Amino acid sequence: MSPHQLRIHLMTGINVSKLGRDKRIEIANSPDTPVSVLEMLAGDKDEFVRHGVGNNSNTPVSMLEKLARDEDASVRQGVADNSNTPGSLLKMLAGDEDAEVRANVVQIPNISMSMLEMFAGDEDAEVRKRVAEHPNTPVSMLEKLARDEDAYVRSNVADSPNTPGAVLEMLAGDEHTYV
Repeated sequence: MSPHQLRIHLMTGINVSKLGRDKRIEIANSPDTPVSVLEMLAGDKDEFVRHGVGNNSNTPVSMLEKLARDEDASVRQGVADNSNTPGSLLKMLAGDEDAEVRANVVQIPNISMSMLEMFAGDEDAEVRKRVAEHPNTPVSMLEKLARDEDAYVRSNVADSPNTPGAVLEMLAGDEHTYV
């Protein structure tokens, strides 16, 4: 459904919430969706619709604040992926119980060094893998992650263009051949 068709539906009184799940997800993810429709979809019963709203670049901060506290982790993941999510919400999501939410926060291009450092010591290997592949991860963190217990973290360190030669030499002797 195009944005124009959506506006026609809204003007004729058709309730967006009565559309099929796939259409609601499509509308929630569309950068052309008006804020008034995103507001309706932010309360949708389907977590994938709410995820789309959380990830939509047109979603106002007030809605992102609500969605960042959603009971469903996939919705919080969408908020963490949104390039317009303010730092205060990202800081809150950095402490989320769900590792994938934390891993999504790591992917923010302008993440602070203090947050990268915190995530480099995260209990979940997926989070540490994302730190190893982040383009702003400093050499000192890559050196630490090169000794990580998880082979996939070490593999991501080996793939980083910022990893110094001495660390690459050390990783070349790793017991896991894919490192």
